[in-house]
Amino acid sequence: MTSDAAPAWQLVQIAELMRRAEHLHLGAMRLLPSEARAELPADSSATITAAEIEQLAARAAESAEIAEQIRLLAQRLPDEDVEIAYDDVREAAAADLAQGILDHERVLVAARVLDVAAGWPALAEALRVVDIRDSWTGWTPRRMLSAFRGAGEQLVNLALQLAEIPPESDYADCTAEQLARLASAIDELGHGWKP
Repeated sequence: MTSDAAPAWQLVQIAELMRRAEHLHLGAMRLLPSEARAELPADSSATITAAEIEQLAARAAESAEIAEQIRLLAQRLPDEDVEIAYDDVREAAAADLAQGILDHERVLVAARVLDVAAGWPALAEALRVVDIRDSWTGWTPRRMLSAFRGAGEQLVNLALQLAEIPPESDYADCTAEQLARLASAIDELGHGWKP
């Protein structure tokens, strides 16, 4: 990976985190009654339910986690101009993914950057170096594989069939053997993929 590739990939991740934060903030604003502002009219009142307060706190906690991730990524940026070119971002995202990313949201961002040829072999390597079953709960191999550019339904179905993974299985439900077969299948299919 070139030394210029990592900062471009970091900026893409920052942008995606900012989008997630914006979505969370808009949702939090919808939870708050319009009266909840400094210019509260003297004759008005409103109620926010306990359930809405709980949702507001959860959104605030998730927003704080996202802000910390953005801060950490931004601190690693160089003090110089950064060119964001697809080839650099693709190269850095594939290298990052291959090292084993436990945060499924980051994996999804990498998947959206990468095509099957670069992404599936990188994901295969990740599946070989880390056990993601506890980290990627609520995610299915189908959903993750489908997120890569060019991953059509037929190709995803073939990968799952070769790995002997039922179509709607969650990663948490997969055995180590199934994930090893999935790694082998997507590695081979990725290397043979043509757009």
